[in-house]
Amino acid sequence: MSYLLNTPFSSREIYLNSDDADRVHNDTSFCVFNFNNVAQVQDNINILLSVVDAQIPVSFTNVNTNNNTFVYKIGSTITSVSLAVGNYTANTLRDALNTLLSGVFTFSYDSIKNKYTITHASGDFTLESNTGLLRVLGFTIQNHISSSSAVTSDSVVDLSGLGGIFIQTNYLTSSQDSKSKNYTSILQKIPITQQGNGVVFFTNKTGYKTQIFEKNISEIHIKLLDEDQNLLNMQNARWRITLGLDFVYQEKLRSSESREDILSRLPQRKKTFLTNKKISTE
Repeated sequence: MSYLLNTPFSSREIYLNSDDADRVHNDTSFCVFNFNNVAQVQDNINILLSVVDAQIPVSFTNVNTNNNTFVYKIGSTITSVSLAVGNYTANTLRDALNTLLSGVFTFSYDSIKNKYTITHASGDFTLESNTGLLRVLGFTIQNHISSSSAVTSDSVVDLSGLGGIFIQTNYLTSSQDSKSKNYTSILQKIPITQQGNGVVFFTNKTGYKTQIFEKNISEIHIKLLDEDQNLLNMQNARWRITLGLDFVYQEKLRSSESREDILSRLPQRKKTFLTNKKISTE
């Protein structure tokens, strides 16, 4: 989408480096930057915000603090255990879970079907829907009740990790997302094109910008989220992001008009026809 940038305010860029953050909340996935004054506009001007480019290291793992729990119920007792964070294959994940839950569960992996079967040592159980490892183990998000002490994946094992990173700010935009079903403060989704220990380089080739509702920008929060909108575990790795600011006049809302109203304001065209080699109009 193109915009007419005809306000007194010039376009500008903000260069952010996580090393320069004024506050870091536990990890570099949530950084706060304080500026004297980035932009302040009057009511009849809108601010367009965009991600110009980004360099984000793939420091996160396919099993992390957002998806590493195994929660099960036997009778009325619910138990939760946590798997060590790391990058796993189907086989190393099987081995790690067999060690973690030795004597209680046995995990087996079918490489042809790409599914796990989980078997309890003494009876039936329920694999709870709040198990973080559900998708990783190939289960849909719901309770799974065992039969004959065992339960098998009803989907396929997913150890692919993240497909994209959401960049979120503290400014509500005119964009929307399917989780909130409403306006969102997510600014950009960046596809992950590198393996672990690589760096994702993003450039906004489409020139995408989104309108924010604030008229004054001085403090900028940057959150790096996974596809479920949980904070990533960046393990304090450094990232760099360039934000772009553009300014446009706020358009006045047009009143709704019927097709007939619009047509009635159009100039009437005269009908032209040929009779006996003479041109007549009416």
